[in-house]
Amino acid sequence: MWLDVDVRPEETDVETILRRVQHRLRRQAGESLPLSADEYGESAAPSFQNLHIGPDVYFQLDYAARIYDPRTVPGNTRFVWFKSFVMRVMRIYTTRQVEFNATVLRILNRFFDVLQDVIDRFSYFREAEVRLQKRLERAEHKAGDLAQWLDTHRERLERAEENGRGLDRRLRVIEDLHNKLQYALSENAVLRQRLESIMRRISAGAYAAERPGAPGAPSSADTAAVLNDQLYFPYLNEDRGTEDDIRARMTSYITVLRQQHLDAAAAAAPIIDIGCGRGEFLDLCREAGLPCRGVDINEDMVAHCRAKGHEAVKDTAVAHLGSLPDNSLRGVIACHVVEHLPPAEFLAFVKLTVLKLAPGGIAIVETPNPQTVFAMTLFYRDITHQRPVHPDTLRFLFRELGMREVTVRPAALVPDEFRLKPCNEPCMDENIAKLNDFLFGCLDYTVLAVK
Repeated sequence: MWLDVDVRPEETDVETILRRVQHRLRRQAGESLPLSADEYGESAAPSFQNLHIGPDVYFQLDYAARIYDPRTVPGNTRFVWFKSFVMRVMRIYTTRQVEFNATVLRILNRFFDVLQDVIDRFSYFREAEVRLQKRLERAEHKAGDLAQWLDTHRERLERAEENGRGLDRRLRVIEDLHNKLQYALSENAVLRQRLESIMRRISAGAYAAERPGAPGAPSSADTAAVLNDQLYFPYLNEDRGTEDDIRARMTSYITVLRQQHLDAAAAAAPIIDIGCGRGEFLDLCREAGLPCRGVDINEDMVAHCRAKGHEAVKDTAVAHLGSLPDNSLRGVIACHVVEHLPPAEFLAFVKLTVLKLAPGGIAIVETPNPQTVFAMTLFYRDITHQRPVHPDTLRFLFRELGMREVTVRPAALVPDEFRLKPCNEPCMDENIAKLNDFLFGCLDYTVLAVK
């Protein structure tokens, strides 16, 4: 390979000449080698694996420098003086050439040193590439094994999830059966107590006196009391709806009780559920961690609440509240109670409620709404109802008796399918809205009175 390097006489710097030679080598190597291995095949790519610069190269370069020494030429002993003179004269012109030749030799020697270092480094990188390729193959093999392992465990996980869903379905069935069993047990307890009550009445000869037309038959008031005791519980189950429905309607009252601002003593005081019925509100209080006691005049309902694990007593509202200390209750709730009370007992109930509540305590009274016709069509389905109570009456009584905050809010809205439909006429729609409020307003209302 011939290197055409332009070297000026005044430029004999070794580093400069070395850079020019390296630049010329790179340029000629780039022109003579193919651009990529894909063009001529893999074998056409440059490879320096078998290239090695040995001592013979350096010997040849040194020999080429010595053969031009005139003193080593055989038979060169004649005309020594003349030749010496000529050499001295020519030395003036050849000194720079000799220096240049020596510089070229040094450059070539350094070039071959650099080239040998490049070859060594290239061999190292080739070996590293082989090692990396092997490691990559091992990693790919492990990745394949890992993917297979993941697929296997994914299938197991899917089967486990399917089994878990099956177990959840079975658990729900078991829980449903458990709830039905608990309800059946509570019903059985109620029926057993009712049977015991009937047996006691039979033993006392009460049924003979209760037959219509029999001597000593009770008055109409006594008959109403007997019906209230024996028939009201099954009527309530049929008329009011399921216990779950009632619990859903009474959930908002738990929120009201939790938002009270009470001192420590009042917060620990109990809540009295007047007319506790089947114990729906007692269930909610137990779930919320609020102490609550039920009161009802119906023996079957009291037995039903006790069978569910609640504290319940058979007593009238006035008698039970009258037996409690003043300022001793956190709350009094009476849902569908005041419409059953005669006027004197109703007034006594309101007065005792205010008296027994602790400061900050609340009275919650829910009753049918007499301001709507639809609610009044349902009012007398219950034979124990005395008379409806207007919301203004309850608001006035609680305020006059010292309750500091009294609010009235609607409850049990009438479904939309019962209400009159608008006709897109402004005047008619306004009248229809008023008529809907009068005919199909809320069935019940609630009074919240804070002491």
